[in-house]
Amino acid sequence: MSARAADRSDRDDSEALTVYIREHRAGGYPVHHVVHLGCRHCDGRAFRVAVDDEEGCALLLCLGCGTEAAVADSDDYLDDAELAECACPCGAESFAVAVGYALAGDGEVRWVSVGLRCLADGALGVYTDWKIDYAPTAHLLPSATPDRQSAPTGSQRRPAVRAAPSRQVSTQDSGMIFFTIPSH
Repeated sequence: MSARAADRSDRDDSEALTVYIREHRAGGYPVHHVVHLGCRHCDGRAFRVAVDDEEGCALLLCLGCGTEAAVADSDDYLDDAELAECACPCGAESFAVAVGYALAGDGEVRWVSVGLRCLADGALGVYTDWKIDYAPTAHLLPSATPDRQSAPTGSQRRPAVRAAPSRQVSTQDSGMIFFTIPSH
């Protein structure tokens, strides 16, 4: 885990987390898409997060309503995962969450990064990232729509997200809503 304290004025600034994830460059790839997560059921933006770096997965728990959701293709790996609860260096365990998608030259997702902003002190960190070693990967991107995706094969799961009105993209299966923050 890498973390740095954010300036107090950036405490509620989702753009700071976006920049942090982009600078992380998981696997050496530039991050092309960063999405901020919110709960579909209660519109909550505060989560407890558990991750497994070995399996490459993350599980979120909405602090507003208790909805659990897996990030990206994490559902495929949770059975074998040994999840560890994320905690900020300050000791807090509630976070705003954003996910970064690094793409390869062919447009396929190559790395997923889970960035967290501590809701107590504003510290930023990428708490886990993992390589995606299969294709196609369009189902992982929040801009994917079911009718543009091919059927899953092998370890791939069904499409994770579908387009929704405005800049929100909601998941079909997990109960999370993805909010895309425009790049500058």
